[in-house]
Amino acid sequence: MIGIRNPATFLPTVPSAGNTDTVEAFLGGADPLSIRWSDFILRLRHACPRVSITVWCNEDTPLIWGSLLREIASIEPNLKITGAFDLL
Repeated sequence: MIGIRNPATFLPTVPSAGNTDTVEAFLGGADPLSIRWSDFILRLRHACPRVSITVWCNEDTPLIWGSLLREIASIEPNLKITGAFDLL
């Protein structure tokens, strides 16, 4: 299960969360416009071809939280659960 975040909102937070002082240092000369989560997902798929991968946009999490909880816990899709609307 992987919640991905838009690089435009992710990159500005890197210096405060990591071991670098600036976004530029973190990128090491890479073009920020070339960042794609799909490259990471493809590398993961090649490394673990038999593993099921569920990917969603983190920005959508409040709207799909109930579905994510059901998927993560392997609960039937129409089973009522507590907390499905907590993030809304």
